[in-house]
Amino acid sequence: MALCGCGHTIEGNAVAEDAWRGQGVERGQLPSSSESSPSAQPAEFDPCGLDDDELKILGVDPATKIEIPAIGACSWSGDGIGFSVSLAGPLPLDSIATTTGVTDLREVVVGGRIVKVFVYSGDTCAAFAEVEGGTVEFTMIDAEFDSSCSRLEVAVELFLEHP
Repeated sequence: MALCGCGHTIEGNAVAEDAWRGQGVERGQLPSSSESSPSAQPAEFDPCGLDDDELKILGVDPATKIEIPAIGACSWSGDGIGFSVSLAGPLPLDSIATTTGVTDLREVVVGGRIVKVFVYSGDTCAAFAEVEGGTVEFTMIDAEFDSSCSRLEVAVELFLEHP
């Protein structure tokens, strides 16, 4: 199983587009492309600079890394798991609750940040957290899906506690 991109899926095909940007927000309210381009990314968090040992803890192979510079993201895969991380401009995190397909929404605190963790489309775990100048998104597709998204929470703790 490979995950390429963030969030938006089409039956049977992973796509390299970030469908999460603008959760429940009209297109005109989205950050400009210059705000979300890799060159405009906040220096605090590098979605492609994650520690290999920590990626292995999650069950993904660091050698499977796919960089998606157009959306400031990277993805990795492992046995029955796909994991991606992207960085966008500031997003209205309060709109997640009213976004179609979002269930099991809850907030956790990691490294002093409020993180929104939720299930999307019934089989994908996602988490959003604000970082300096933007929002980081973690997405996990796991063959052993667990609606508590505990494996994703481990990822969020690993990567936000020690960016």
